[in-house]
Parts: sequence; C-alpha cells; structure tokens
Amino acid sequence: MKDAGVVLGLSSDAPIEQLNSNACLKSAIARDASWPDESLTLDDAINAYTIGSAWLSGHASQLGHLEIGAPADFVVINDRDFGKVARVILAGTTAFEA
Repeated sequence: MKDAGVVLGLSSDAPIEQLNSNACLKSAIARDASWPDESLTLDDAINAYTIGSAWLSGHASQLGHLEIGAPADFVVINDRDFGKVARVILAGTTAFEA
C-alpha cells in the first residue's frame, strides 16, 4: 500500500488492544514471517503513527509533527527494543524522566 502512495496510519487499537504505542511500532517493523511484505521500516512506522495518523484524521496542520509552536506530546526511548522509556514530554514539558 505504501508503494502505491497510500497514506498509512497506525494506532494502538485501544480498547481492543493495550494502549501501548511501543508495541504497535514494534509489531509494524517486526512482522511475523507469514507477512514479511507487510513490515515497515522504523522511519515509515513512526511517520505512520504520527503525521500519517494526523493527516488521516484531518489534523495534519496541528498534529503529528515536531516544530516550533506545535503541541509537543512525545516519548523518548533508549533503544530499538521499544522497552525503555527515557522521557515523556506533554505539552512541551517533561512529565517523566528515567
């Protein structure tokens, strides 16, 4: 779909699944061997989770990107295993730091 130009969006699918963006990203880049053609690169998965989802919901001008003056809710992770959160920023302010 990406190769065809379709804008991709990702979400946790809560409340059906856990509200866990790390699990969603990990699943998107490490698909089961049954679906190797459906795997995304880490950059593609992050773009789908951020600007892709904002665009699909009609909010791309306000959400889904980091720039001066934009709302800043994001998580900084320590490793590519998506298991260790280093910092959480909410509304531009550090809400958690490991």
